Amino acid sequence: MDKNEFTLKRIQTDIKSAQGAMAMSLILTLIYIIKAIFSKNLNFYFSFYTVEFLLKDSEFFPEFKGALPKAAVVVGILAFMGLAIAFTALSQKKPGFLYGCLALYGFDTVFMLGGKLSGFFSPLAQEDFIDIIVHAFILTFLIIGVVALVKQKRTDVTGTKTGQS
Repeated sequence: MDKNEFTLKRIQTDIKSAQGAMAMSLILTLIYIIKAIFSKNLNFYFSFYTVEFLLKDSEFFPEFKGALPKAAVVVGILAFMGLAIAFTALSQKKPGFLYGCLALYGFDTVFMLGGKLSGFFSPLAQEDFIDIIVHAFILTFLIIGVVALVKQKRTDVTGTKTGQS
């Protein structure tokens, strides 16, 4: 295997890793939603924070703020998860949708940091660092995948840079 083939394989591996990280996050969020609905337990640190926020600030769990009506929460979760699932699924055929995955997960990470660091629900607890680390881990994979996409666009099939002779 020559250097160009190795580089191309590495790029493809980075893209697949980013897609896998996003898919893992979606699966864990679906587990979180099911767990929250059936066991009324909201302690699960490996999910999208936006979904957690919507559930905690809803009438589903009156022990929290309970400000959002159930219908608004369901619509919000369906819209957010639908977008995340669509971007993830479409990125398998058209890797450009990985940009959307990064944007959505980046939004979720910034939202999570704002919520946790501001003490919106409660003061920052030791367990919150697990959520922060997991978000940083998945976000890192997505950034590496998007960088690989940029490299892939700059490199043609033969491995030479476009625009160079």
